[in-house]
Amino acid sequence: MNIEGLLPIGSVVRIEKAPQQQLQIVGQGQANPVTKRVTDYSAVLFPQGYFDGDHMVLLDNEDIVQIDAYGYMDDESLEYTQHIENILAMLRDGRMTLDDLGQ
Repeated sequence: MNIEGLLPIGSVVRIEKAPQQQLQIVGQGQANPVTKRVTDYSAVLFPQGYFDGDHMVLLDNEDIVQIDAYGYMDDESLEYTQHIENILAMLRDGRMTLDDLGQ
């Protein structure tokens, strides 16, 4: 599925690895400081919701095969999403590092 930009928080999606399971996006622009891995989203099982940090799913737009529902967007969340998209682009092309974010 070709997705332009980031989906809003609250969106419900399905991924290629488990297409029968719905996931709800709960975070955008996730970075693991230990592994240095950056992903588009963190998600939880839907409708179960958050269980604990060990049950979060990290995924990127290219993992998504279906969008079942779009999360709510207003001006503030749109501005935030655009900010995260810019940071992700800089992280991925080397203009910024995870260490830069901590400063």
